[in-house]
Formats: sequence, C-alpha cells, structure tokens
Amino acid sequence: MQPALVPTRAQIADEYGELLRRVAEAEVRITREVGVDKQRIDQVKEMIEAWYLKHPPEQPAVEEGKQYFLEATPCEFQKELDIKAKRKLYTALKKKLGVDPLELFSITQEAVKTTLGTAAIEEFYTKERTGPRKFKVVAKAPPAPAVAVKPAKAA
Repeated sequence: MQPALVPTRAQIADEYGELLRRVAEAEVRITREVGVDKQRIDQVKEMIEAWYLKHPPEQPAVEEGKQYFLEATPCEFQKELDIKAKRKLYTALKKKLGVDPLELFSITQEAVKTTLGTAAIEEFYTKERTGPRKFKVVAKAPPAPAVAVKPAKAA
C-alpha cells in the first residue's frame, strides 16, 4: 500500500487562487450578462423590509406583482432575557458552577461603542492579534485558457 501523497503548499496556493479567480470572474459575468446588481438586490430588500416594520409580527403577508408573489413570513421567534431573568440566571449559574458567571459572558464591542462611545473600546479592551487571517491571492501571470480545475495532487 502506497502512502497518501500530500499536495505541496505551492500546489494548494495555485488551486485556491484559480478557484477564487473563477468565482470572481463568474460574479462579474453574471452581473453583466444577467443584469443582476448585488447593490440593487440589497436596496430592494431593504425597501420590502420597511413595508413590514409595523406589520403584526405573528401575521404573514403577500404582495402580488405581475410576475411574482412575494410572501412575507411571520417574524421568527427569538429568545431574550430581561433584567429580572438575567439576575435569576446569574444566581443559578453561580450556584451550579461555583464561579462568577461574568467570566462566561462576553459583551460585543459594538454594544459598548453604541452605549459608552468609541473611547470606551480603547479604555477597556486589550488589542492582540488573535483574530482570523485573511488570504489574498495575486496572479503572477494572466490566467490560462479555461480548463476544469482539478484538486491539487502531490508532486
């Protein structure tokens, strides 16, 4: 039995770059050929969402166009804690875990910024490079004529 061959990093980088190039090329082609504009889709969706801001959350709605029906579902359920429930939860967690429950919770930076302002971010948060990495591929030459992309194989 032969050992499994592992593609090199260079082969994986080339495959990833080619896949991303093709996706970007396809998105441009779709926009141009089909007339789909992502920004316009987002604008139209925002207009539709605005129609239902005061609509009863438990009720669906239907709009009828010449070509399409637009169905708006009832609002989805979301669970939230009021301050009284948070206090009870805090006490239950402290009793069960034997630690301060504040160690288990996190507060979003957006919530802090909205409530206390941007200066609070600098005051209370530490800044470290612990976030995800982004990967960018840069073509070394113009793309070759279109051929099927095959998964990278070991050399």
